[in-house]
Order: sequence, then C-alpha cells, then structure tokens
Amino acid sequence: MPANRLLIIANDPLARAGLAALLGGQEHVTVVGQTNDADLDAVLAVFEPDVLVWDLGWDP
Repeated sequence: MPANRLLIIANDPLARAGLAALLGGQEHVTVVGQTNDADLDAVLAVFEPDVLVWDLGWDP
C-alpha cells in the first residue's frame, strides 16, 4: 500500500515541525511539505498531497 502524501499548513514553525515529526514517523505517511503559505492553489499544485493538516485558527 503506498504511503499517504501529507501536507502540513500552519503559521507556527514549531507546530509544523512537531506535526511533521509525529506524523511522518507513521508507516503509511510521507510528509511531502510544510508551509505557512496563503496561496493554497500554488502550494497544492507543487506538493500534490493526499491529505492536508491545516491549522484552523490560521487566517490567511
């Protein structure tokens, strides 16, 4: 089974790094990127994730 491609979007760099370390250690997860970029269309085109982890408190 191929790994799910995960993209983390959050303003706090420490939160992004922590989530990447925690989730990237899972067997079927590959963290393809971390960003705080507000241009979601461009970010999705570059990273092509299967799953987004998004800070809902983030206001682009």
